[in-house]
Amino acid sequence: MRLKTAPRDHAGSFSLDTPGSVALIVRMSVDPEHYDALMREQETSTDSDLSDFRGVQAVAQHTSPDHALVVEVIQVTSVVAMASIQLKPRLRRHIKRVDAIARSVSADIYRLERVVGPPGTGQ
Repeated sequence: MRLKTAPRDHAGSFSLDTPGSVALIVRMSVDPEHYDALMREQETSTDSDLSDFRGVQAVAQHTSPDHALVVEVIQVTSVVAMASIQLKPRLRRHIKRVDAIARSVSADIYRLERVVGPPGTGQ
């Protein structure tokens, strides 16, 4: 997935029957004066839309020290779940709002290979 605006197309692809969890990793470059607006949009969308998106396991948002780059990792249960989420009108509207705020946006999908956690956590 590497496009500035929706719909986002995958560079390379996973078939719908690819087993296991996948993650969408979205990188958003932002001018410092638009950082707060971008984070508000991300927070509002995540908080209000997450319950509508079946299959989401986790969403993590990371910011560079200078606030010029925001990285969001959305982990879902399957490629089918990710495809379903990307068709939601609410997500399409969110993507348009992010595109209007961010300087650039790129996104790629990855298959989860391994999670390592502290001993005793089951990871």
